[in-house]
Amino acid sequence: MSIIRSAPLALILALTCGLTAQAQQIDLSTMVQAPPSVNFGEGVKVGYRVEIETKVGSTNMSSFTAVVGETEDAWEVESTQMLAAYASMPGGKGLVMAMAVDKKTLEVLSAKIGVPGGELKDVKIMKLPEKRAKPQGQPLGTPEEFTLPSGKKVMARVSTSKAGGQTYTSWVGAKGTKFEGLLLGFKGANSSRTLSADPVEVDHELQDQDKDGKARTVVGRQVAYTDGSQVVMTKDPVAKCMHFGLLSSKTPHSELKVISLRTDAKRTLAWK
Repeated sequence: MSIIRSAPLALILALTCGLTAQAQQIDLSTMVQAPPSVNFGEGVKVGYRVEIETKVGSTNMSSFTAVVGETEDAWEVESTQMLAAYASMPGGKGLVMAMAVDKKTLEVLSAKIGVPGGELKDVKIMKLPEKRAKPQGQPLGTPEEFTLPSGKKVMARVSTSKAGGQTYTSWVGAKGTKFEGLLLGFKGANSSRTLSADPVEVDHELQDQDKDGKARTVVGRQVAYTDGSQVVMTKDPVAKCMHFGLLSSKTPHSELKVISLRTDAKRTLAWK
């Protein structure tokens, strides 16, 4: 389970506990758990930092993950992604998680939480889920021409898998093309989506500023689908390592966007 996949669980727990705790101070170290692993991409470096903003209904949250140091075998990571939902609770404001992450396996070796300048407390680490057998089909996909809404044809890799007696097929932009890695279409048992327009290049604005004090932008490729969802992907090295290359995603019910990408992250906690 990655940090990103664990965040919704943290939100549910925080809202549930918040109703009973009210104004009572809470020791969140007895409640919060660290993810079993962190999904960094290739090329991760000390100083890489990503901050994201999430909106679900009327709820807004922001969180960051940063690589602030390293040992011979582990990355030293600070993150608020598992803690963002607790920020409004008594004892939750300003909390940051410190994790030692194995460089080879990306498993979390140890984890603590605390506020900058304060004492850190150990927290438990979630157990890794049992390894499942690889789904039937061809994970790498086979080459196939895919027709864009404009009628243009591009090369894609089509993959078919089976799970629970159902068949799932996806079309992803082929390696070496300008649409490399982009989901072009998906067909499943109960849902399907394809492009509603050709992917277009866009400038994604960050809260970071350039040397002239202007908002910094990152080039991305916007992809819109027939189900009303939309994503913007980028080849920016920090975004690729820290957030799967995703700059933003939007559905009729939620929105996520990267608001900061930095290479100068420093420790904010008292690591020992």
